[in-house]
Amino acid sequence: MWLAQVGSERLDEIADPEKAILRGADFYRAKGYTEGWINQRLQTIEMRKKLTDEWKERGGKFAGDTRKWFEEEIGGKTISPLNASDRPALDVKDGKIDK
Repeated sequence: MWLAQVGSERLDEIADPEKAILRGADFYRAKGYTEGWINQRLQTIEMRKKLTDEWKERGGKFAGDTRKWFEEEIGGKTISPLNASDRPALDVKDGKIDK
């Protein structure tokens, strides 16, 4: 039953992408990220999408793959935001998250 529910939710998200964005924000909240961090993350995703769309229009080598571009052209190592070491330690008291 849960699989059918999840499938239905994903189909709803395809029809209305804002639902997927809200689900992603809820995921980050559950992991303890601040609203400021969540908003910055969502803006970064949107900016990266615009960048890769521009690369696609221009026939760029790395169209749609900023990670590959960063690693090959810049020589950088990517870090997953979920595993970032600078994430603040959290202290949960009375249902509130304190830093």
